[in-house]
Amino acid sequence: MNISLRIVKKNPNEEGKFPLFIRLRGKGTNGEFTETNFSTGFYIKDTHLKNGVLSNRTPNYTIVSDRISNVRNDLEIIITEIEKEGLVSNPKLVKKRYYQREKLKSLGTPQIKSFWDSFEDYKDTKKFKSKGYKKTITRLQNRLKDFEDSRSIRLTFEYVVGNHKGFQFDFQDYLWTKEVKCSNSYVNKLLKQISQFLNYCFENNYIQKKPKFTRNEVFVSDDKVHLTQKEIFSLFNFNRWDYEDGKDFSNNPHIYIVEDVLEGTKKEKYGLIRKLTNWELVKDIFLFQCSVGCRYGDIQHFKINHFEFDVELKRIYSL
Repeated sequence: MNISLRIVKKNPNEEGKFPLFIRLRGKGTNGEFTETNFSTGFYIKDTHLKNGVLSNRTPNYTIVSDRISNVRNDLEIIITEIEKEGLVSNPKLVKKRYYQREKLKSLGTPQIKSFWDSFEDYKDTKKFKSKGYKKTITRLQNRLKDFEDSRSIRLTFEYVVGNHKGFQFDFQDYLWTKEVKCSNSYVNKLLKQISQFLNYCFENNYIQKKPKFTRNEVFVSDDKVHLTQKEIFSLFNFNRWDYEDGKDFSNNPHIYIVEDVLEGTKKEKYGLIRKLTNWELVKDIFLFQCSVGCRYGDIQHFKINHFEFDVELKRIYSL
């Protein structure tokens, strides 16, 4: 399918300008080449179109160019959609689909904001959320912008919502490339986040419907992730960054000294202050988590009576 520009010199307006069309040419159902035209809604002089290229001296050049780009983008999306359905795209079928889309747009709720303006609004509603949640939204935004740049596809509501199956196919294909290498579970996570954004747009009347993305199959492994006993002891015995009197840590800016005030019954025996490095503290917490099986956020809520120590097995159990 070939997309080009043309003017029709039969019907000039009062200023002597001719209607500008986008011409779509390709093979029809009978195998012969056919063509059809799509109006841009603009009139230009014949001197402003040379060899199918619009001159930058055309009045309102930017507006006319944007209109041409929008129609071209819609036509390319429709052609791709038809081919994915296993059908043979031809000018007649593409034109029929194009005007069906235009009719739906005219019947739909006017879009007050563009896709990215709406995303900025959505992002702003999350400004009081946790730092981690806001980083998740930013990562989604970066993924979508990288997708735009990589595939030269402009994200619009017409594309993401009106052709959500095509969008999902293109977006997933990008995420699965050798350069990005995202797993199915991560792709599903991003699609879920996009759905949450589109739900926000639906509730704020930016879009008429909420698309439903297809979840990708995720392989679930029965293997449990854990440290072996050998790995635990290796970590426990590693003392390169442990505190020692006179030991210099100035060559490593990530290691610093922590002074721990002892308040137990044997504080006099062991000294009032114990010195250790932040590495030792993190290592002890991590090994403790491995021993009892807990998350880092649970540690601050533990109390002594939550555990039982088995003297014979020398193990700690969480109750």
